[in-house]
Amino acid sequence: MKSLLLYLALVGIPVAALLGILREGRGLDAPHDVAGEWRVEAPPGAGAGGQAERAPRTLRISQSGVYLTASVDGGGELRGRLRGDTLRVVRPADEDARGGCASAGFLLYGIFDLAAEPDRLTAGVVPENAPGCHPAAFTAVRERGSRRPGAGR
Repeated sequence: MKSLLLYLALVGIPVAALLGILREGRGLDAPHDVAGEWRVEAPPGAGAGGQAERAPRTLRISQSGVYLTASVDGGGELRGRLRGDTLRVVRPADEDARGGCASAGFLLYGIFDLAAEPDRLTAGVVPENAPGCHPAAFTAVRERGSRRPGAGR
């Protein structure tokens, strides 16, 4: 009798816990794969009005689950989060900088369209507490071959 109780405690309790964990996690889905290199495209009309055309920019995204690290053309890294198909990155203001829009804090908010061919990101950058700095919008498309091998949609 004593060995039966010991067996139930050492085997039965962990098995029951494992079954409970599996039942609770049944509805969980893996986050979308958005890692890779994305070519930033200028928004419509960005080259008009006498503004010089800019060289194409590359947005590099690395991903660990729902957490992202992004950089543009090898610049500083920004950390963000993915919720469903929505990207949210917050950069606090750079207190050591001289001011201006380049050192302002901002919110980058975007939506991935992974059903498009190629994959597309539509995003906007909203300056925070920066009078005179204007919001900006852009789109980016995933570069061919930058998707991880075996990554599903």
